[in-house]
Amino acid sequence: MGFFRKAGRGAARRRGKVRRHKLKKAVILTGLAALIGGAGGYAWKTSALSRFHTCATAEITALSAAAGFRVDDVLIAGRRRLPQDDLLNAANIQRHAPMFSLDLQKIRADVAALSWVEDARITRRLPDKIIIEITEKTPAALWQHGKTVRLIDSNGAVLDTQDIEAWRQLPLVVGPEAFTAANGLLTLLNAEPAIAKKTESAVHVGARRWDLHLNNGIVARLPEQDTTFALARLARLDKEQGIFEKNIAVIDLRLPDRMVMTPGQGEGKDSI
Repeated sequence: MGFFRKAGRGAARRRGKVRRHKLKKAVILTGLAALIGGAGGYAWKTSALSRFHTCATAEITALSAAAGFRVDDVLIAGRRRLPQDDLLNAANIQRHAPMFSLDLQKIRADVAALSWVEDARITRRLPDKIIIEITEKTPAALWQHGKTVRLIDSNGAVLDTQDIEAWRQLPLVVGPEAFTAANGLLTLLNAEPAIAKKTESAVHVGARRWDLHLNNGIVARLPEQDTTFALARLARLDKEQGIFEKNIAVIDLRLPDRMVMTPGQGEGKDSI
């Protein structure tokens, strides 16, 4: 019986110690909230109070760290393609840093500045975890300017990558300003999947219109205006007459009332 009573007193002492530890944390958090969240607004009214506010904040931050409010883990959600090292380097969160010394707004801004990040959210999970939640941009096309090929999203934002070859299945848009107009072109091609499937690249001509280079060697010259109608007409003509199987080099759709076709030089296809 004596053993169990002794064990019971030990357990009671441990429970009391845990309660006191929790109470200490609660007091620290209350002080932080009052000083930084509420009293801070008054503290900046005079230079003396400002200095007091700075010193008191530093003291409470140190006390909170001593009580266990330190960074022991960084949890990441939403990352798929962005290299984890790039994300952690941008966040620059040091292990065992005091939780309340971290500037979450600055961390968010630094993470959001990464090319792959559409949006970011940084939160504390007390007592010892930082949560980084990101929404990544979605690669939509490859953009070629001169000899340089870059990966872009549907809005033309360049996405940093060391492996362009991994994205060769995406449409290729070519031209100095092609990245700014890529979204409109991709929307048009999505509406005509039969044409999109045959398109190897799209050249932005004069920053005004597109030439589609198809995988059968045909070049389809789209108009500056009414591009939706022109693509639909081209898709219908191929479906009804199999125009892409004929010996054609260029299909010019720039005139609203007619389609001009230039014969190809090769053999093995039906003539137009």
